[in-house]
Amino acid sequence: MTRVNSDNLFGLSKFIVDNVAANGSFTTIQSAMDAANAAGGGVIYIKGDGASYTENLTFYDNIQLIGVNADGRLPIVVVSGNHFIGDGMTVSLSNIFFTAGGGAQIFQVSPTVNTTILAIKNCDLLNT
Repeated sequence: MTRVNSDNLFGLSKFIVDNVAANGSFTTIQSAMDAANAAGGGVIYIKGDGASYTENLTFYDNIQLIGVNADGRLPIVVVSGNHFIGDGMTVSLSNIFFTAGGGAQIFQVSPTVNTTILAIKNCDLLNT
């Protein structure tokens, strides 16, 4: 769901995710990634403050996901699900806690013919 972003505290990105519809441009991470992909890639800020998202994400090339808090503290953003990264993509993840249950893979990377780059900074990966 696309929303008008009236409180862009996180830079010049037009891709802001907040699970409270009135506070962000998008209410799901996947919808923000879909829009960023249509624009040729981009930085997607995911608002923290204890936010939790349950989604199975399909990543696109040249996508950056960054968890943020308005007050500058490291955010608590939890993303639960099984995520797919395709062949030859560059994906950057920062300040996000990724989890999957039942012994499932958190990230599945397609068999690579081309180099896939996954940059992870200040993230936790937990398979419960």
